[in-house]
Amino acid sequence: MFGFGLLNADKFVQLALNHSTVPALLSVSVDQFTRRIPDSQIQEFEFMYNCTSNTCITTLEHVDISMNFTTTTDHMKVKIISPSNTSSVIMDNDLSQDGLPYSREGRIVTVHFWDEVPQGMWTVIIQNKHLRGNTSVHKISLTLYGTKRSNSDFQYAKSCEKPHVPRTDSGWKWQYNLFIILGILAIVGIMVYIFWKKFKKPEPRAIHNVHYTVVNKSR
Repeated sequence: MFGFGLLNADKFVQLALNHSTVPALLSVSVDQFTRRIPDSQIQEFEFMYNCTSNTCITTLEHVDISMNFTTTTDHMKVKIISPSNTSSVIMDNDLSQDGLPYSREGRIVTVHFWDEVPQGMWTVIIQNKHLRGNTSVHKISLTLYGTKRSNSDFQYAKSCEKPHVPRTDSGWKWQYNLFIILGILAIVGIMVYIFWKKFKKPEPRAIHNVHYTVVNKSR
């Protein structure tokens, strides 16, 4: 028998008596998007989720993409990027040349964003891995599933109407880089000074002519 040992049934019962139920599962579908084409092999679909009601989702559980597309490429990749800049690859498949053009309609689910904040911009990137072929997206939508936390530990609930902005470290990065540059300059300055002191030629000393006068005194 393998495992973590004997189970404490009494402890199970005690925990069950004080168990806090999970909030009701909520879902929201986002159909409006902005389509961008950075190059001939990449399409980006941007979905903005802004909460405008009292039943907004504050904690994610899973996300699904509903998509209807036709492609003539033999390698297709689909990736989702959350407002927190988390990336989830939901498709990275080789497609048979015999079956092209390939048409598909369905849903793809990912739990890679579990416990994240859903507010903000979601980006779905569809990429043809090879130069040949193209992909036509006929329909696409984003559905978010999660719960609303009302406890005081979840501070985001009070700003549900505002889009989530990922935290950036640009405020301290420039200071950190400045300290590194100053440190390098200080080390280089010290090395130059030591080199100069070591190989500096001594200055010639001035020779002064001193005249002595001998005076003979008779006693």
